[in-house]
Amino acid sequence: MRVIAIDQRGVLRSDPIEEEESFGIFDLIEGCESIREQFGIKKWGIIGHSFGGYLAAQYQLNYPEKITRILLECPMFDLGSTARSLIAGAIQEYKRLGKDEMAEESLTAFK
Repeated sequence: MRVIAIDQRGVLRSDPIEEEESFGIFDLIEGCESIREQFGIKKWGIIGHSFGGYLAAQYQLNYPEKITRILLECPMFDLGSTARSLIAGAIQEYKRLGKDEMAEESLTAFK
């Protein structure tokens, strides 16, 4: 069994996204498909965590014949809800640290 870990473009060890570079969900899906082809993998199982879960589900919709199984670990399917939750947590942390100005600035994201 071969294991391949993929960092999403622009994240962690991958190169930064250039301003003029096309970058959207379908670009990410096609990037995954390109990797599968480059490694000569006929079918593969995918594990997707957080946004990677969303990406894995979208990949499966586009390439169902290339998937043997899919495992979604804590998938993020609602970007808006996830962003609001992260911002709310940041506001609480800023308040705890006494950084009220930063907490107020973060509140503008909810408006």
